[in-house]
Amino acid sequence: MRVLSGLNLFIETYVRIFRGLKSLRLLAPFLILALLKGIILLTLVSFYLPPIHKILIPILGYFYSDRVLHFPHYYLILPQVFKYASSFILELVFGIVLSASAVFIIGADYKHERGGFYEGLRTASKLFLALLVVWLLKTAIVTVIFRYSGNVIFPFLYGMPFADFAGFLIIQMAGLIVSAFLIYAVPAIILQRRNLISAIATSIKFTGRNFFFTFFLLFIPWLIYLPISYFIFSKVHVILNKFNYSVLIYLMAFDILIALITGFFVLAGITYFYLDKTE
Repeated sequence: MRVLSGLNLFIETYVRIFRGLKSLRLLAPFLILALLKGIILLTLVSFYLPPIHKILIPILGYFYSDRVLHFPHYYLILPQVFKYASSFILELVFGIVLSASAVFIIGADYKHERGGFYEGLRTASKLFLALLVVWLLKTAIVTVIFRYSGNVIFPFLYGMPFADFAGFLIIQMAGLIVSAFLIYAVPAIILQRRNLISAIATSIKFTGRNFFFTFFLLFIPWLIYLPISYFIFSKVHVILNKFNYSVLIYLMAFDILIALITGFFVLAGITYFYLDKTE
C-alpha cells in the first residue's frame, strides 16, 4: 500500500469510526459489555455484603490469603481480580459473541445492508465454536507473552531510567503485534463465513500484507487506553497511598468507559479496512 493512498484510507476509516460513535445501533454491543463490566466491578467492590459474600469469599479465599480479603489490603488486588474476571470469564461467556455481533453490525453498516443487534447475536451464536477457538488461541498466546516475557525483559532493563514503564510498554507491544495477526479472523468468519483454518490463514496473510496499517489501527486505541490502564493495574499502591480506595473505584469505572470507546475504535477500524480490501 502506497504511503499517500494508505494515509487517505486511514483518514477515511477514522472519519467512519467517529461518525459511528453517534449510532446507538453500532455501539449497542459495546454498551452492553461495558454494563456487564460495571456489574462485575460493583459486585467485587461489594463482595463482603450478603448474599454476595457467600459466593465470592470462598472463591477469592481459594486464590488469596484471608489477610488480603480484609480492608484495605483487598483494594491492592481489586484491579487484578477485576482484570481476570472481565478479560477471561466475561469475555468467554459474553464478550466473544458481543464482539462478533459488533463486527456483523459494523459490516452491515459499511455495506449499507440491514443487520441489527439481534441478527448479529444469532450469526455469532451459530459460529460460536470457530470464534471460541480464535479467542482461545489469541488469549493463550498473549497470556504466555504477558506471563513469561517479563522474566527476560525486566532484568535486561534493570537500572535504566523508567525501566518499569519501558518493560510494561515492550510487553504490551508484543501482545499487540500478536493480536494483529489474528484480528481479522473474526470478520472473515462473521462476514465471509470462512471456516476456522481459512479464517486464521486469511487473517495472518492479510495482516502480513498490511502490517503497518493494521498496527496503527490497533496502536492508536491502545495509546488512548494506555495511561489509565498502566496507572490502575501497575500503580495501584500509589493510588491507595496518595488518595483512597474510592478514587481507585472511580478510576476503574472510567477505565470501563475508555475501554468501550477504544474497543469500538478497534473493531470498527479493522472491519471497515478488511471490507474495503476484500469486498
